[in-house]
This record gives sequence, C-alpha cells and structure tokens, in this order.
Amino acid sequence: GFAEPAILAKLDRLESLSFGYGAITKNPVSIFQLTNLIELEIDACWIEENQTPLTIPEELGRMTKLQRLSFADCKNIRLPNSLWTLTNLESLNLNYTLMEEISDALRNLTRLTSLDIGYNNLETPPAVIRGLTNLQTLEIGGNPFIKDPVMFDELTSWFLPNVQITTTEYFVQNPDEPFIEPAQQIFHGTHGVDQ
Repeated sequence: GFAEPAILAKLDRLESLSFGYGAITKNPVSIFQLTNLIELEIDACWIEENQTPLTIPEELGRMTKLQRLSFADCKNIRLPNSLWTLTNLESLNLNYTLMEEISDALRNLTRLTSLDIGYNNLETPPAVIRGLTNLQTLEIGGNPFIKDPVMFDELTSWFLPNVQITTTEYFVQNPDEPFIEPAQQIFHGTHGVDQ
C-alpha cells in the first residue's frame, strides 16, 4: 500500500524516507510534496496490479534538498527528466534498473560522490560519468561492458587512482548450501592506468 496525501502532508518536516522491497504498489505521486527530504529510497518497486514498471513523475524535481536517492532493483523504471536537475545529490543508486543508457544530463549532478549503475544493460561505459569530478565510489558490476577488458580498462583510466570502482557479482546458489557472500572486486590505485 501507500500513504494517502493527507497523511503525507503532516510529514512535511520529514528528512528521510525509505520504501523497502514491495512497499510501493501504485505510482507514489503524493511523496513528491515532501520537499524537505534529504534521503529517499524507493527500492524494488513495480506496480503490483499488473507488474508494470514504476513511472516517477516530473514532480521529483521539486525535491531540491535531496542528497541521497535510490531506485535500486526497480526494473525498467521510468525516470523523469527532472531527476537530472537535482544538483544537491551526492549519492545516486540506479542498480538493477535494466537501463541501456544514461542521460547526458547526468553531468548536471556535479556533487555526486557515489554512483551505482551496476546490473544494467550498459554495453559501453557511459562517457558522461567522466565529468563527475567529485565521484569517490562507482559500482559498475553486472553490466555487459565489464566482460570487455579494453572497455573496462578505458573506464578505470578515467577515474583511478581517485575513485574506488567496485564490480560486485552475485551468484545464484543452491538453497541447501550455506550462504556465500557476493564476490566484489575493488579497484583503486593505478590498475588499468599507464604508469
């Protein structure tokens, strides 16, 4: 379910809001009146009635105080153009949204220190991220370009040694076996950079 607009209107001073897996069952237009939010997580979301992707309205752009925003595991989410106007964002998580490209308007988010674009359908490293000069961490695992060493080295040469790049890989396992932590490679220093 989802809170009615009248209830949300009483939460106008709220700074952090998180909707965990499956908490959103219809388009959450009413949350975008919470313009004091600093952190918003809407993870693993879809419209329950017919399993259609969630469409985030342009009203997201009214949330100008947002510093941390996550749409992790919102497969095929439809993002508004106003996302790229949220210039106070420091952390953006678009992991497993199945996007095939990133808008060039990402360059407007110059305060980003953390960007997670892992587990998407990115065939090439998005060149627009080169302009994110404040970036400190970048998650890219699970994208097709990771398997191409030339493309991967090109991406790491853009950022290293200043940005920690991670390529987390998750493995399907037999439920009768003990839990195995996801494998994660972390690159810092001069990996992939001419010395």
